Amino acid sequence: MEDDLKTRTSKRFFALCREAGFEAEESKEKVKKKYGLEHFTDITMDQLNEVIKSLLSYIDRKILGLDKATPIKPSVPQTPISPPKVQTITSQFGSF
Repeated sequence: MEDDLKTRTSKRFFALCREAGFEAEESKEKVKKKYGLEHFTDITMDQLNEVIKSLLSYIDRKILGLDKATPIKPSVPQTPISPPKVQTITSQFGSF
């Protein structure tokens, strides 16, 4: 069961690589180098999920036309918020 999940997750990794525009062999080599793996099959599920999460983020930025250097700008102009008005309370003891 664990091997089946890892196989399906690996297939998802390669599908996302293609969607991102990366070559399969180049992607495998980068992952092996990042995690110090001798073989791609030595990757853990946690490592594979981390790489997939990174790929999904890359694809989202690519679709939206963003990159790491481009800050996200709000779609609604931001107006400064005024501090609340403070009322002076007058009592028999004076103003506060």
